[in-house]
Amino acid sequence: MMTLIDYIQAHPYISGATAFGVLKYLADCFISPMPAPMADSSASYKYWFKVLNRFAANLPRAKSTAVENSPNFIPAVENHIKKNGGANGGTNGKTM
Repeated sequence: MMTLIDYIQAHPYISGATAFGVLKYLADCFISPMPAPMADSSASYKYWFKVLNRFAANLPRAKSTAVENSPNFIPAVENHIKKNGGANGGTNGKTM
């Protein structure tokens, strides 16, 4: 009967691919739940958030700058309203 060590030695590519897949899955389990950086997050956290998400192949999350996907959505909307003079983009409730 073949032991695990014998199997690994007989099939190094299959064993290596399996080990890589398991380690990648474990790394992804630890990296994916990281909260997105907020406006008051440190530069170091923002840097490591991007690096770790790129490592875990979460490229859309690492490169995303969309306000809607961040916990800063409400403050960004409030800033937009203040800057543009109203909830309707400065029309003050008038329809066009």
